[in-house]
Formats: sequence, C-alpha cells, structure tokens
Amino acid sequence: MVDRDKPSRNFLIDHAGQWGVAVYMTVFYFFPLITTAVCGYQWTRATRQAESTSMRLGLGLMGLSMWMGLTHTAARIGIVWATVAFPLSTSAVQFLVDATSIWMNLLFLIVAVGASIPTTRAAAARWKTWRTLYRTYPLWFDLVDAFPGTSLYPPGRRLAELIYIRVPIDVRLDRWTQDIADACEKLRYYAPRNLMFAAEDTTASHPDPEPAAEAYWIKAALESADTVPANPYAAATLREKPFVDTDSEAAWLARVSTAYSHITTDQVRELLLHSAEVESEPGRQPQ
Repeated sequence: MVDRDKPSRNFLIDHAGQWGVAVYMTVFYFFPLITTAVCGYQWTRATRQAESTSMRLGLGLMGLSMWMGLTHTAARIGIVWATVAFPLSTSAVQFLVDATSIWMNLLFLIVAVGASIPTTRAAAARWKTWRTLYRTYPLWFDLVDAFPGTSLYPPGRRLAELIYIRVPIDVRLDRWTQDIADACEKLRYYAPRNLMFAAEDTTASHPDPEPAAEAYWIKAALESADTVPANPYAAATLREKPFVDTDSEAAWLARVSTAYSHITTDQVRELLLHSAEVESEPGRQPQ
C-alpha cells in the first residue's frame, strides 16, 4: 500500500497524497482518537465532582488536554486525506504537520501540569508535617529523655528522627503528641502547685503568651524533676485547649516547643522562685 523504496525523514510529508498512507494513518490514529475522547469525557465529568480545588484544577487541565488531543488527532486524519483529495505542495504539508506538532507539544505540557497539581497538595501536607516534627523535636526529646519508657523507642538525634522512614511521618507525629502528653502528666508530680500561675505572670507580655506559659511550666517542671523527689499529689492539669484532631494539637505543641527552645536556665530558676512567692500569696491557690 505504501511505497517505501527510500527511507523517510518525515513519513507524512514524504508520502503525502498516497491513499495507502491515508488508510494506514487513519487506522493508526483510531486508537488515540477513541482514547482522548473517553479520557476527555471522564476527566471533564470528574472535575465537577472533585472535592478539592487542586483536584478540580488538575482534572480540568487534564480534560482540556485530552480534548486538545482529540482535535490534534482529527486534524492529522484530515491532513492525510486532504493531501489525497487535493494536491498540496510540500511546503503546505510541512506547515500543517508542524502546526499540529506544536499543538501536540502544548497538549503534553498541559497534561503534565494537570497531573502534577493534585500532588502538590499532598507534598505541601507532608512538608507541613515534617516542619511540625522539626519544631516539636526539642520539646519531645527533653520530655522522653527525662522519662525513659514514655516513648516506644529511645530518642535519637534530630536528623536521625526526621529521616527515619520505617514509620510514616504522620504516624510519628501522632506518637510524639502522645509521648508529650504522657510525659506532661508525669511532670505534674514534680511541678510546684502554683507553677502555672507564675508562668502566666512571667509570659504576660510575651508575643505568644499561652504557648509560652506552657513552655515555661514544662521547662521548670523538668528542672524540678532533676532536683526534688516526686510529690504524692499531682499539680493541676495544664489549661484545656480546644483540639479537634492530632494536627491541631501538633500545631500547638510546635508553638510551645518554639518558646521552650528559647528559655534559659536562669529564666527557669527565676520562675521557680516566683512560683514560691506566688505560693504564699492569698487567693492564688490552684483550681
């Protein structure tokens, strides 16, 4: 059907006008014609049902690229049959083929962008989790180091903990929040009764006072745990926070850890002295 006596540099251009080429390319383009039509329909329809903006945008671009692919395929079929029905010059055929090639390259770019957009949401969520782990590490390390057995495994260096891949990163963040909560519960037996009152007085002018007060309470309680035996009765619990999930709790602990990292030993000792003074003030008994 096709004269192939000479090698072709460009099959469509070198064999333009041959009916055998038109038949062959029509069969060849039948598969992408059906594929792009089906994918364009499905992805466009799924765009309306997508829950997230990133998914809607990604599916919309991918659907658009498939409709462009359908147009490209139909145009190629039209070109090969046009060269059979109407004698066209080589330059005219070259122009039409090059134009559809540019259209095809644009199609590939759009489908690549569309396929990448939904993954950016997952990448952003993973980065946020990793960053929360990074910020929470100082607080978590000191607490689980002070109370061995609180964590499922001994704490390691920050880099080693952050690149640990055997446990998913979101599972580790959930474990760390539980470890911190368990260690803070144990700290209640070492913290002075009015330590939270003193911490709140100390952090009243802090840019982020509530997490800073909790950070001071933890740091001072850890200092007490190193120097005094456990009390028979636990101090009052930390202030209630309206956590709705692990992510909100972890975000709070990251703020606490940030403040915790900037507290010096002298500040802790001043806080413990201030706590002893608060202890003697009337009307400042713990709830």
